[in-house]
Amino acid sequence: MRPEVKQLFEKCKSAAGTADSGTIDQMAKRMREIATPEEMQEVEELMRVWLNEIGDDIADIKKQIREEDYKLLPISYIAKNYFGKSSSWLYQRINGTNVRGRTYTLNGEQKKVFNSALKEIGEKIASLSID
Repeated sequence: MRPEVKQLFEKCKSAAGTADSGTIDQMAKRMREIATPEEMQEVEELMRVWLNEIGDDIADIKKQIREEDYKLLPISYIAKNYFGKSSSWLYQRINGTNVRGRTYTLNGEQKKVFNSALKEIGEKIASLSID
């Protein structure tokens, strides 16, 4: 695969979950314009692998957060104070919700922020006491 095709594919991956559908559509159109049929087959295979990885990530997140723990999480607080987003935005990413034909999940940086939030909140709760 030529570098420019691979680079465009990587740009599409990094934009997933953050770019609007029009931007993604433009990138897909550009991909169809510059890629040969053989390269498009490679891109489709890379896309399948990547989507499987997303599915695995979602399953891993769900395994790591047990149902009873999930109920304890202050999702709206984390969403607002750590991401500047709504609780539904964070729920969608934790649960791998399909929105407008796309599955959203936490990317690597967002996982770091989420884990940091959990640690900070845990430390705050651990330091609380009533005299």
